[in-house]
Amino acid sequence: MNTPVPGIELRQHKRRHLHTTAHVALPDSQVVEVRTTDISAGGLAIIGAINPKIGETLFIRFGIPVKSGGRTTVEATVKVAHSIYGTAERNFKIGLRFLKLEPEAVSSIAQYVG
Repeated sequence: MNTPVPGIELRQHKRRHLHTTAHVALPDSQVVEVRTTDISAGGLAIIGAINPKIGETLFIRFGIPVKSGGRTTVEATVKVAHSIYGTAERNFKIGLRFLKLEPEAVSSIAQYVG
């Protein structure tokens, strides 16, 4: 039996901070602005005033720095892994898992995360 050890990170993918504005399209087609906090090959963490249901599918668009010094836009279909109210942020902290990414986006994220 595998028992989690307190303080030990059990993530599948390396993560890197990414502090930028993103736009999330909700199932009712409403688009809301959120902030990203970190990213990995498997998903993205955001903070926002929305509280989507776990398992809900959303669409997100955000910019990511590239080696040339510019930014590229990433568009992805994501699934909500968790959503919890963060008192420090006074917003919801939401974990998103990538479901559908274009090959260029996969490459950009991999280069950014390292």
